[in-house]
Amino acid sequence: MRIALISDIHANLEALREVAAAIQKEKPDIIIHLGDVVGYGADPLECCRWVKEHCQVSLLGNHDAVIVGKMDTSYFSAHARIAIEWTARQIDIECKTWLESLPYTYMIDEFLFSHGSPINPDQFDYVLDYDTAEEIFRFMVKNNVKIVFVGHSHKAFLLEKKEGEIHLVDLNGNDVSEFHFDEENLYIVSVGSVGQPRDFDPRAYYAIFDTEKKYIVAKRVVYDIKGAADKIRDAGLPEVLADRLYMGR
Repeated sequence: MRIALISDIHANLEALREVAAAIQKEKPDIIIHLGDVVGYGADPLECCRWVKEHCQVSLLGNHDAVIVGKMDTSYFSAHARIAIEWTARQIDIECKTWLESLPYTYMIDEFLFSHGSPINPDQFDYVLDYDTAEEIFRFMVKNNVKIVFVGHSHKAFLLEKKEGEIHLVDLNGNDVSEFHFDEENLYIVSVGSVGQPRDFDPRAYYAIFDTEKKYIVAKRVVYDIKGAADKIRDAGLPEVLADRLYMGR
């Protein structure tokens, strides 16, 4: 099976359209979205509708969870809270009902998909340090999981547990990054972001995972950043949400 992996669209329709066109050419068997279809960007309703129609699996992200009342905004930044309050006024009942139905995790064979750490997925813990990774690797051994795929951090990287040691692999290539998984090792893969990358590359990000060949290829896609940024400003959302799109952080 070939799985297209996307995450953290964050209501960026311009980025989503280009990623969708690129994925269509890949002809994957299914598309899995790892959460946060809304928040920050200016097209939450259109992005919800696209994911609902085209993604066979979609998970609940923390911004999605806030919209449907499954968590509060106490740890959100001020500009994120403003965007969430605005988003809640833009989406319709159908979109909100769909978001409310999304699961926190999903599993195919020995592959587990989650927005943040899968240990307590409703807490949306970031996977950004080795201590957190070590906890997840122990969780994987107990639950017979070989690869965990996450979003949430908006950064593209891979952590390999090999012979007791954790190794970091950068998946933020100039255009394409490729990696072959070893059956003997365990892996955590962070699949970056479609709508708001934070690894200093502003291009949209997606990946294709082949479950049989144990192979992943991650790709960058150019999109109309100015168009997305102008929409954010026109909506009266915080300026920082537009500016950061250009910087990829």
